[in-house]
Amino acid sequence: MSARRTLRRAFEPFRRPPSPRGALAIGGLAVAAIVLQNAPSGALPPPTPPNTPPTTEATATRAPFAAGALHGHLALAEGALLAHGERTLMAELQVSARGEGRVAEAPPSAVVLVLDTSGSMAGEKIDQARRAVLRVVDRMGERDLFGLVTYASGAHVVAPLAPVGGRRAALRAQILGLMPGGGTQIPSGLRAGHALLQNARHGDFTRRLVLVSDGIDGSGTGPAGAAALVRPWAVSGVTVASLGIGVDYQESYLTAVADAGRGAYAFLATGSELEGFLTAELEAASKTVVESAVAELRLPPGARLVRLAR
Repeated sequence: MSARRTLRRAFEPFRRPPSPRGALAIGGLAVAAIVLQNAPSGALPPPTPPNTPPTTEATATRAPFAAGALHGHLALAEGALLAHGERTLMAELQVSARGEGRVAEAPPSAVVLVLDTSGSMAGEKIDQARRAVLRVVDRMGERDLFGLVTYASGAHVVAPLAPVGGRRAALRAQILGLMPGGGTQIPSGLRAGHALLQNARHGDFTRRLVLVSDGIDGSGTGPAGAAALVRPWAVSGVTVASLGIGVDYQESYLTAVADAGRGAYAFLATGSELEGFLTAELEAASKTVVESAVAELRLPPGARLVRLAR
């Protein structure tokens, strides 16, 4: 593991590979290539530039669509299919969350930080964590919601989820009062953080839960159990990101959380890099205009989906 931060999950529109039924998680821009069988092969048309306004005219190989803040097209490699025999056909699905001539307005963010305050965070780590959280709160908008949960031998709600505006001074005092001590019970922190996010209605806010850990979970849940805990939250529109600090954290556990939560994962050699990770998460939340979008592809009789690529 390098001394620099290593990103395992980039901040990208697709948080995980599409499922076999063709469901796509879409952020600012998403492009997927679809391979169908029972059609002649051919070259895939070049992708449309992101800022190109959507066309309203359908062709034999291109079908545009629009719904709310989304627009895009489904493009086929060929305009005609053979009646007999087995062939492979390439198709491209491109979706953009940009409105025509303008950028769709993003909803306010609802961010809950689940922070490790176990005994191993004592000293420089907790000092750096306090500074990083303070700077992130300073960057948040008046309408954005922020909540803070700490966990050690159990979970504690330090700051309930509420608008940042009007309580920055109170949040500062709560953050500066963070003290380390105890074990590392990660699931209790995750559950408490998710419970806070229930106060932010899906669709009204971009909901994000960020887990920070510098140690090994002591609950006995394991990576599979953590994934099972988080996965339903992602389906309901909560993105869960995870961050490991130092060299003693449990990488398999944190990657399982990020994978199931369709979020980012990163390793930081020191706590001084925490601010950059949290700022990137906040920026990603503030720029998200569409969540939980699903594309359904209905195939004609005799055709079958061979592969989804992105």
